[in-house]
Amino acid sequence: MKKELRRSETDRVVCGVCGGIAAYLGVDSNVVRLIWAAISLCAGTGVLLYFIAAVLMPKADEPQRAPEVVNRPEEVKQPEETAKAEETVKAEETVKAEETAKAEETAKAEETVKAEDAEA
Repeated sequence: MKKELRRSETDRVVCGVCGGIAAYLGVDSNVVRLIWAAISLCAGTGVLLYFIAAVLMPKADEPQRAPEVVNRPEEVKQPEETAKAEETVKAEETVKAEETAKAEETAKAEETVKAEDAEA
């Protein structure tokens, strides 16, 4: 598939220019919007350039989306966190097993005491 610079139909705030540039470059559209805003504030011509780009860039024929950003901090667990979580699960399982064993021993001891009382 040939990459073309087109305005986005799905990732748009005003005319889809930043969304189209982001899809073309393969980056998050919010990054492009922040850069465009910084250029607009510093150079002062960003708004004019935006509308010129909106007129010159053709609309996307089919919906374009920027690729999903990989390694978002809230979605990716670090190896240390994963290891700690696994250790916690193992510790909980061990505690449950020990509690079950103690409960079984207590039940057997009570049965033994009842049996001895019944014999006496």
